[in-house]
Amino acid sequence: MIEALKLNGIDTIYGLPGIPITDLTRRAQADGLRVLSFRHEQNAGYAASIAGFLTQKPGICLTVSAPGFLNGLNALAHATVNCFPMILISGSSEREIVDLQQGDYEEMDQLAIAKPVAKAAFRVLHAEDIGVGIARAIRAAVVGPPGRRVPRPAGQAVRAEHRCGRRQSIADQGGRSGAASRSRRRRRSSARSTC
Repeated sequence: MIEALKLNGIDTIYGLPGIPITDLTRRAQADGLRVLSFRHEQNAGYAASIAGFLTQKPGICLTVSAPGFLNGLNALAHATVNCFPMILISGSSEREIVDLQQGDYEEMDQLAIAKPVAKAAFRVLHAEDIGVGIARAIRAAVVGPPGRRVPRPAGQAVRAEHRCGRRQSIADQGGRSGAASRSRRRRRSSARSTC
């Protein structure tokens, strides 16, 4: 995981080291990553989201499973809504145990909980797939429309575009000409500058 983060230009991890991830944070520091520890996962998550906003590289929040994950989840939800690139990496119980609800220590279906509030959420099952998982998470955080704000053109606009055989700007789709909308934008900007 450390190598995958470094290969993708990540140099700082925000988190609250706990027993399941203590060795990972020590090794990350030894390998040259900056590990900033907080007293609460929510604070670490908000620091990671703000770092993502300021640098436009994903801020990485590392937490323990279950309660640590839930504490970091609030910051992830805020980062998603505000379109800040952030990745929450959390420990987890074995998938089979979680799926069967066998009562494992800190058992929780974190994937199901994260999906509604994250731009992308997935589980890495094998250690050899961690690099791919990190790369997927970084790609999801920085590529495409940020956060949950995905523009979806109405069906009529899409059909009109295909019939005409040309691309139209969003302003053109409402029946307005491009010149009229450019003129309207100029009037608005000049009105703002006179205030």
